[in-house]
Amino acid sequence: MSGYEIDFEKFDWEEVAPGKRQKVFVLGKNRMRLLELSENFQEETWCIKAHTAYVIDGEVVIRFSHKTVTVRQGKGLYISGGEKSKHKSRIEKGRHALLILFESA
Repeated sequence: MSGYEIDFEKFDWEEVAPGKRQKVFVLGKNRMRLLELSENFQEETWCIKAHTAYVIDGEVVIRFSHKTVTVRQGKGLYISGGEKSKHKSRIEKGRHALLILFESA
């Protein structure tokens, strides 16, 4: 990082799971992730974490207990977290997603 700029080009990709890789920047309690998901990605378990994100490219399908939403390129998303907001994300066949996620570390 130089000054106020975060240069993700200088970060290495970390393979997290099949179809999921990330570059992570952490400063204090704040974390920013560049997250790339491919059609091989599908969450097996329900996630109850809060998420704030922006979809840079592609689209991600998010299934909640009461509905399913597709978040496309240029859109942001906010999931408050907790049991009421539990969710699973997946990528449709032939699709991908590149997102920036903002989180508390």
